Order: sequence, then structure tokens, then C-alpha cells
Amino acid sequence: MEKKRDILLIGLGVWSVIAAVILALVAWSHLSNKVYESGVLNGATETAARIYNDIIDKSANNECNTVFVQYDGRRVDLINVRCLQVQNTGEETTEPK
Repeated sequence: MEKKRDILLIGLGVWSVIAAVILALVAWSHLSNKVYESGVLNGATETAARIYNDIIDKSANNECNTVFVQYDGRRVDLINVRCLQVQNTGEETTEPK
């Protein structure tokens, strides 16, 4: 009877260690995925904010230079609306053409 009890205790100990290792691996995988997703999301948000701020800073200058934006092989030139005015008369346009 004593030997059977010892075998059961050893088996229970081994089972507990295996279960703890599996639980730790599942928790690690879950947490590392969450941390990775959070980092990607924060990085994407910060990068987008930097890009928008850079475009705004470049287009808000007094020289009225165009700022180009390129994505997926397409390019668009942007200009501040304040710069869309007729030079001779000083009238501002109300609609972009």
C-alpha cells in the first residue's frame, strides 16, 4: 500500500510540473502576442502622427511650396489652401479647380 501511495505522489508531482510548464508556455505565448500587437499598434499610430505632422509642417510654410505624397506608386502634390490665390488681384479662390 505504501509503495502504491509513493507512485501516486510521484505521478501527481510529475503531472503538476508538466501542467505548470504547459500553463507557463500558454501564458507566455499569449502575453508575448499581446505585447507585440500593442507595440505594433502604438508604433503605427505614432508613425502616422509623425507623417501627418511632417506634411502639415511642410505645407504650412510661407513659401507656398507643394508637398508631394507618394503611396503605392501614386503621387499627389499638395499645397496649402491659403496659397491658392490669384497673384494679380489678391482674390482668394473658394473652390479648388
